[in-house]
Amino acid sequence: MMNDLLLDNDYLQLQYNKSDGNTDTKGVLKPTRIYGTAVGQAGSTISDYSLRWGKGFALDGVFMITPYGELGRHEQQIKSSSDSTFTHSWYGAGTLIQYSPLSHLVFTANALIGRTFAADYNQNGPNAFSGALGDSNLYKAGLSTDYAFTKNLHGNVGIDYTSFKYGSSATHRILNGEAVWMPESRTDDTTFKIGIGYAF
Repeated sequence: MMNDLLLDNDYLQLQYNKSDGNTDTKGVLKPTRIYGTAVGQAGSTISDYSLRWGKGFALDGVFMITPYGELGRHEQQIKSSSDSTFTHSWYGAGTLIQYSPLSHLVFTANALIGRTFAADYNQNGPNAFSGALGDSNLYKAGLSTDYAFTKNLHGNVGIDYTSFKYGSSATHRILNGEAVWMPESRTDDTTFKIGIGYAF
């Protein structure tokens, strides 16, 4: 769900994304301490909320460059034998570059550099524990094409990429007395999008 408002080249975007699928994981088995010895796949639901505001600058009648600031919240639920949830907020600054060679066609490139904060992990099940995670830099990039079939009806295809890390949590004691923690991890998300929009 997306809503863009452009008034006097002011750019405001409120966005909510939700996706379901599978997450590939790669980690370390305790006896080996070698990265890549533990691999798997689990069901995953990702929800993102974001607010973006910027100012557009028109160039040569066919280009628009829009620097912007962004604030958002991310939640990923992992569905496995012990369901778990990763959450964090983020802020960042980016640039939107749009090129319109025809009145009904717009190509868009987007890039953002930001920082995560308030990262947290929560695990359910027999080994349940929760704790804060370390923050990291965050990188986003995207490409999309928008085609206006009519004045109001638009079609859109695109690809978005996001990368960030979670620092390791503190050590926690679970019910059986064992010491557990969530180690450092890295997330790389690639999303392909296709849709239809209605412009008011």
